[in-house]
Amino acid sequence: MAWASLVWPALICGLLAGISPLSAEEVESACSRAKEALDEASRLRGLAIKRTVPCESLDPEAFLKRIQKNQAEFMDPRAAWFDELYYKALAFIPSSYPYAECLQKALSENIHAFYDVISGSIVVPAEEETRYGTLVHESVHALQDQHFCLQCLREKIPRGSDYALAFASLVEGDAQSVQEEVAKDTPSPQRAPASPEAEKKTRCQLPQTLAFQYEFPYTVGRRFVGRLKQKGEDLNALFSNIPQNSSVILYAYSKRPELAAFEASIPKPDMEAPYLAKDVFGEYSIRTMLRDANGSRGAVLAALGWRGDILLLTRQGAKSPDAKNPDTHSYTLSWRTEWRSAGDARQFYEAFLRHQRKNIPLRFSLPNPAYMSTAIAPPDITLCQTINVVKGGTRVDIKASLALCEQKGS
Repeated sequence: MAWASLVWPALICGLLAGISPLSAEEVESACSRAKEALDEASRLRGLAIKRTVPCESLDPEAFLKRIQKNQAEFMDPRAAWFDELYYKALAFIPSSYPYAECLQKALSENIHAFYDVISGSIVVPAEEETRYGTLVHESVHALQDQHFCLQCLREKIPRGSDYALAFASLVEGDAQSVQEEVAKDTPSPQRAPASPEAEKKTRCQLPQTLAFQYEFPYTVGRRFVGRLKQKGEDLNALFSNIPQNSSVILYAYSKRPELAAFEASIPKPDMEAPYLAKDVFGEYSIRTMLRDANGSRGAVLAALGWRGDILLLTRQGAKSPDAKNPDTHSYTLSWRTEWRSAGDARQFYEAFLRHQRKNIPLRFSLPNPAYMSTAIAPPDITLCQTINVVKGGTRVDIKASLALCEQKGS
């Protein structure tokens, strides 16, 4: 249940918040134009309306509760804890970021309006004016759902960050493209300048890597769909053949389509033990992770030769992922990556070593699962890790051994 796997389902096709203030003519009840927006979305997108789409305008408290209720359908707190563990072990997020605690809060606070795939309705906040273009955007999601069943498609795609990122990019890129058609004769809305209070970092403010993943479907996904349309490709056909990774979104309809990994080579891991967490990072997530230590261009080049990867987290000595001795907190993290050539593998290997030296912690803290059931247990645990990086041919293996620092004699 890694972060990117939640971007689409947790948002329930939500639109990013933070656009500029509305003009006088835009200040009106959003739901009063819902039918008009659905009709325009149908005309511009070329998808017939199969059924009416309710529009619900909720007060702020009810709006937030509705988001949280839908997020609960997709989020597993136990899985989020393991995600936090391997994200911190690889320094994908800062060791100080309370990922599991902030997961729902960070997503909820960034939703401006959303199409609810569970109820089939568009939901907007009553006390926050919603742009007409936003209604058109959400109406496209409603039409996608009527024609392709978004939840059915989500259940069919393989689990993993990169699969989910590619899927979200198709869904959101499609809606963003239509929204821009509505606004093409007027200046595009810009993000409103943040107030001094908003500029202050909060405990749950998204770290840069997660922020990049959050925005990817709306920005790069929109570009992907735009290029597809320019080339006269059938957009509807892609909903029957979902792009499988972020490199397809980045390059398939660019000037260098040969870089798109249409058929990624997901390597077979050495581990035989049942896993606690499994993920596929993909090119874009690797790029964002390496950016801090290698610069933007260096990170792009280091991730460019991606051919496939798989990450597994297991409990050391456990015969099942639900072993009865979780207090030992001894884990093995194994991340195997495959590259197009030995040169590509070396470029990633060297970039990852720079990332390791600068960012990967030898120890980090996590919330203590035992603290949930008894106040006697300490609220946090601290894990120490040793990490090894091995390159061979077109493969780079990264393996970390993690345990409570007390067990390592720290």
